[in-house]
Amino acid sequence: MPPPPQRGRGRGYQDDRQGGGGGQRGGGGRGRGYQDDRQGGGGQWGGGGRGRGYQDDRQGGGGGRGRGYQDDRQGQRGGGGGYRGRGAPRGRQDRGGYGQSRGGYGGGGDRYAAQSRQQWNPFPEGPGSHPKREKVKYKGADLGIEIKLSLQDSNNMPKKPPPGKLGQKIKLMSNCFAMKAPSGYVYHYDVEVCNNNRQSTTTGKETAKSKKYVCLNTKRNREVIDKLLSTNPLFEGAYGAYDGKKNLLCRSKLNIVGEDLKCAVHVPKRDSIPVPGTEQQMDEFEVVLKPVRKKESNDCAINLDTLHAVYADVLKSPPQDAVMALETILRHGPCMRFTPVGRSFFYPPLDTDLHPLGGGLEIWFGYHQSVRLGEWSPIVNLDVSSTAFHQAKKMIDLIADVLEVDPQGLHNMGTMRDYQRKAIDKKYRNMQIETLVEVANKEGIEIEPATNIQTFNPHQSSMVDILGNAKKRFKADLAVLVLPGGKAKDSIYKDIKQAAETGVGLVTQCIIDKNLTDRKDKTKCSLQLVSNLCQKINAKMGGVNNSLISGEMPAIFREPVMIIGADVTHSSPAGDLHDGISIAAVVASLDKHPSRYAVSIRAQKHRDENKESLEIIVELDKMVEELLLAFFRHTKQKKPRRIVFYRDGVSEGQFNKVREKEMSAVRRACKRVQNDGYEPPITFIVVQKRHHTRFMPSDERDGTGRMKNIPPGTTIDTVVTHPLYFDFFQCSHTGIQGTSKPCHYTVLHDDNNFSADDLQKLTFYLCHTYARCTRSIACPPPVMYADLAAYRAGKYLSEEEGSSSGSSVGGASRSSKQSKSSSLTSEQLLAKVQKEIKTIDFLADTMYFV
Repeated sequence: MPPPPQRGRGRGYQDDRQGGGGGQRGGGGRGRGYQDDRQGGGGQWGGGGRGRGYQDDRQGGGGGRGRGYQDDRQGQRGGGGGYRGRGAPRGRQDRGGYGQSRGGYGGGGDRYAAQSRQQWNPFPEGPGSHPKREKVKYKGADLGIEIKLSLQDSNNMPKKPPPGKLGQKIKLMSNCFAMKAPSGYVYHYDVEVCNNNRQSTTTGKETAKSKKYVCLNTKRNREVIDKLLSTNPLFEGAYGAYDGKKNLLCRSKLNIVGEDLKCAVHVPKRDSIPVPGTEQQMDEFEVVLKPVRKKESNDCAINLDTLHAVYADVLKSPPQDAVMALETILRHGPCMRFTPVGRSFFYPPLDTDLHPLGGGLEIWFGYHQSVRLGEWSPIVNLDVSSTAFHQAKKMIDLIADVLEVDPQGLHNMGTMRDYQRKAIDKKYRNMQIETLVEVANKEGIEIEPATNIQTFNPHQSSMVDILGNAKKRFKADLAVLVLPGGKAKDSIYKDIKQAAETGVGLVTQCIIDKNLTDRKDKTKCSLQLVSNLCQKINAKMGGVNNSLISGEMPAIFREPVMIIGADVTHSSPAGDLHDGISIAAVVASLDKHPSRYAVSIRAQKHRDENKESLEIIVELDKMVEELLLAFFRHTKQKKPRRIVFYRDGVSEGQFNKVREKEMSAVRRACKRVQNDGYEPPITFIVVQKRHHTRFMPSDERDGTGRMKNIPPGTTIDTVVTHPLYFDFFQCSHTGIQGTSKPCHYTVLHDDNNFSADDLQKLTFYLCHTYARCTRSIACPPPVMYADLAAYRAGKYLSEEEGSSSGSSVGGASRSSKQSKSSSLTSEQLLAKVQKEIKTIDFLADTMYFV
């Protein structure tokens, strides 16, 4: 006979909630479990004991029966002990604190044991009938979970390590809010909305011009779908959520016979004013709905319970379709009430709260909203946002504001200065010729392109001669040039950089004349300016400005290591002539400090064959090969034993594709350089700067600066981070104005087996080695250098094609350039751009771009 149970209580996981405990013959009493006052589990036969739960070396205890993890389900068996505490060693299956056999968080019992002591299926059948699904049993079936849906469980991301422990802990506040994920199914349908002219408002080839009307189309689409959902009886109880384009989610399955469902919808015409006694004018639309069938199940159902499975350690890959569904559902309501732009929502200002910007623009305020997976549950990220909108006014008044003129004084035709006339000439040159050609083509009259006459830019040619003569006469390695102020400096600066770096091979440093004298003392130069110039010149000439102290250097630097940074710039300042061309830049360290970097630049297509944005660096293998050879030259034929790759500009949806393509490209480069089994371990890290996650210290005494921001070096790797990925937020810089914006780092591949502390320390220390300043910066310098190099290459294109100083024949030089450019194939245009951005060879091993 078992001994009589003895009562005991203990504290649970959080917030002093009491937890139960006990083994099969131990533990007594009841206690509260993990959340919401649910009672913790106990043992089959009760038992005694008293102890505390999960953290801080508190002892586990207790026993007896109790309720399970969710929905008042009772646990079957218990297990005492604490996680990380003295109750039970970490990893024991009989623990009650946090282990496999826990019941709730803080008591014993099976993790998902039902009240009837049968297995709980976390994937209940949703409303409506479903096709037969293949049963797939995952590892972890010992938890009592059997998944009845064939899901892709192919997470090749590095395993998430334990959180870092270095440094002093401070309590932070965040603008991320936990949400309770729903259960069951939602059903995914493809939407096509056609107007009465049979033109689709949801499909079609996207062009630069069509982007201007995206907001108008999505607003109209939402009006149509809202009318459909509210008036058509087929959608009663469907609770639809629409994204404004191609996706409709419904809570219940629609009765679609055949491949699609077609519905006619009538909505009031835009700007139509209803007149009493008459029918309001209506527009007719046809809506076509098609189920989006999944490959795994041949069904359009999206299982929201996969979110629960992630947090139950059953699924090892994040369910992107379920996260997308949550995002669409939460955005549906705000999109109907506010004006959506991207992931933000804006509302018009009140008449008493206007913020005009001039030029017919004003500021609208709103908020950003996004959904992602947190460590313990899905989270919603909310942040204030603002953007510029055109003011709502009469068109004549809006035009007057844009042109900054007074309509009342238009009859007084004043004189125009030369610089004003030149700006108009540059903008509207050849308008008559281009209009004539356009109209003639519509009427069937073919006009051949203007004869392409070879021209040259005398200003650019003279700059090459000046710099070339200076280099030859004085055997100069560096030229310091003083530029005039005003609008002319930008054009001259571009000429100098393009001539020096693509034609002459000379390192240059430019200074604006007005900065040569101190504002207070006109007789001397500012000491701050001199310091900045010296840092830039020293870096360009191969010097070292900042380096890590040998005693504080991360362990990875004990042997040769190469730090790589990469970025792709999609927007070219050259305008239409190079539309569709992106510039990729990759830099790599050459020394152990690391402070010296080499660079490789390539032009590539902006979109792939599917017309999707091409974020992959196409020739990364060749670029890394060039950088490895540069490393060999600067280290006396030593090869890097390890590679750490920081990649900028990749969204979470592109992680798998970037990891697959670019990791294999780096490996190919290593084998190509030395074909003797050279395979250095590689760590591939994505750096994300464009996000809306913010942190503030809960106690102002932990803050720094006037704004009391989080101190530099603050690292967050729990709660708001991904439940499966190795990621963290880190604020490396001092916030001087506004709220500090940390960088988000996600490790896509890790052969070096970094611990959280080691990688976070390496990243933070690198941020102190930026050549252009003496303080730490927000992200690692390789990322900044790659961005600067890509931007500099774009300037070469801007100056050559955008200059108005070249000669013209018959007023058609620009038109002939456009005709010539349009006659080139995409491959020819790509080769042309690559030739234009190529620098002199030896400059590739210097930091000319800082």
